[in-house]
Amino acid sequence: MITRRVIALSVLLSLVALPARADDSEAAGDALFNEGKALLEAKDYAAACPKLAESHRLEPRGRTALALAICREGEGKTASAFAAYQEALFYAKRDKRKDREDVASAKLIELEPLLPKLRVVVSADAKAQSVRVAIDQDALKATLEGVPMPIDPGTHEISVSAAGHATHVETLVATPGKLVEITIAPLAVEKKDAPPPPPPPISTSSGGSGTRTLGYVIGAVGLAGTLVGGYFGLRALSIGKDVDARCPNDPCSDRGALDDNDRAHRYARIADVGLLGGGALIVVGASLVLFGGSSSATVEKAPTVAFGKDSAFVHWGMSW
Repeated sequence: MITRRVIALSVLLSLVALPARADDSEAAGDALFNEGKALLEAKDYAAACPKLAESHRLEPRGRTALALAICREGEGKTASAFAAYQEALFYAKRDKRKDREDVASAKLIELEPLLPKLRVVVSADAKAQSVRVAIDQDALKATLEGVPMPIDPGTHEISVSAAGHATHVETLVATPGKLVEITIAPLAVEKKDAPPPPPPPISTSSGGSGTRTLGYVIGAVGLAGTLVGGYFGLRALSIGKDVDARCPNDPCSDRGALDDNDRAHRYARIADVGLLGGGALIVVGASLVLFGGSSSATVEKAPTVAFGKDSAFVHWGMSW
């Protein structure tokens, strides 16, 4: 038996079954449309919809808009289908296709009560932080704040970020015909990694024993520098991986990801200085321990490892 669903789908697809034109500028769009339509007839919506969407991007047409709307509806993405039917209605009126206009109008009436809706309210304190709100990685336009907007059924991710503040991410579930409201609260201030305290001043003047003691001290400071450099290096790698996952495309539109990327570069520079400077001090310290003789050595200033926002340095001085 041929079900009503199959008959209805066949009738809808007959409205988009127009011969493809052979102009070079339209070849890619036509090829994608024909592939997508064949997959749509087979109800392979997951494979059909991307091809139809790309065909419509390359060559916007009324038939492609209608086919994409049918495909989105088949996927269960009612909000995406509603938007596509609205576009199909526009093309149908423009092209004077009464058959398509009737279908698109009827579908809009059918789908409208089934649409889940999301209303995002940004609190005054959050606005003062210049927060950026993203829904499934798409930035929320300022004109849509506080406005109930159609959204596809299912799980969605809401990300809130601002410079100098910890990013907040939460998920929500959109249900057909229901309104979901979310209020954006102010973000917590991002905690800064505190640098290690400098070692206490050391002064010594002696023979071979004092030189070896100095070597141990310098080596210990060098070891501390390499440990700190390693820590910041691991932090830079971790943040970099997180940024790559949040913003795989270039250019990146995620403001929070861009801020984290800058922080990862700062940490990488600190790591370079800590590892190189610490390694140099370890070599100097080991030389003094191994080859320290009877000659005297005096530390003019205690070896120090200091880290700033964008830099790091190691300083020590001695006289023989």
